[in-house]
Amino acid sequence: MSDARKWGVGLVLVALGAAGGYAVGAWHGGADAPGAAPARGPAVATFEGGRIDAEAVRERIREEGPLVAETYATPAGLHELVERMAREQVLLAEARKKGYDHRPAVTRQCDGALLEAFLEGEFEAPERARALAPGELESAFTAQKDALSHPAQVRAAQIFLAAPAKDAALRQRQRRAAEALLAEARTALARDPEAFAALARRRSEDPRTRPLGGELPLMTQAQLAAVLGAPAAERAFAGTAPRTVLDQVVEAEDGFRVVAVLERRAASETSLDEARELLEPRVRRERRKQAYDAFVAGLEQRAQVRIDDAALSQLSGAASAGAR
Repeated sequence: MSDARKWGVGLVLVALGAAGGYAVGAWHGGADAPGAAPARGPAVATFEGGRIDAEAVRERIREEGPLVAETYATPAGLHELVERMAREQVLLAEARKKGYDHRPAVTRQCDGALLEAFLEGEFEAPERARALAPGELESAFTAQKDALSHPAQVRAAQIFLAAPAKDAALRQRQRRAAEALLAEARTALARDPEAFAALARRRSEDPRTRPLGGELPLMTQAQLAAVLGAPAAERAFAGTAPRTVLDQVVEAEDGFRVVAVLERRAASETSLDEARELLEPRVRRERRKQAYDAFVAGLEQRAQVRIDDAALSQLSGAASAGAR
């Protein structure tokens, strides 16, 4: 972080401390500065209106983390750190003197920092520490069990011969060709697992699946029924052999299909223990959202928040005019 960036952050924190009537950190001013924290150990640096004590330096090193802390392991490194802290204080004092701590942009950042600290201390940290209630995970698992389980699927392949329903003569020829392909495919697949794919690349008339050896993606029975029809899908899922050609040509209005089943995946049901790692973060996110809404609603009710829509409508019109 650049020095300018650190000074900007320091300015926000000091302004926040001044607004709240307390010191933000032990190194923000000294015993003589307004709202300063009491001294905690010997001063390692002093300046007009304040001081930096040893504990403040230790806190700064902890804040910057172990990797950066290595640079302060020597007297020269510590001297550079304290010099930078003193420089920040001099600049911040001058900024306060000139009223920069009251600028709207600064106060908005102060409000944001205050809100973040409040929510972390009063809501986020307690919410993270709150254990799931008995049965909470089980209820979520029951509600989402279908989504967490996997239905049976097959990966099929097809050899398609086009034959529009209105062309009876073509359909007769294509039916005979499909029956011949069915016999050839059954014989070939029994000898070579890749034979069906080779046959589909040579003979299929479907431009989308022909380059893929006729392969279709993994599908449930309902999905396959939408492609091949319910009877063919039922036969595909009724079998048990890992690689097989359906024993009948599949006939449809657009033509004929010789279908092979290349892979079967059995249905699987996920147990609660298996789903726990995935499910618990979901439950916590949903619970946090509900708890946050209730937390804020309670504060709003106590504060008696009221919104004047009539006044707001006038502001809306003025805002629209300003935007133009």
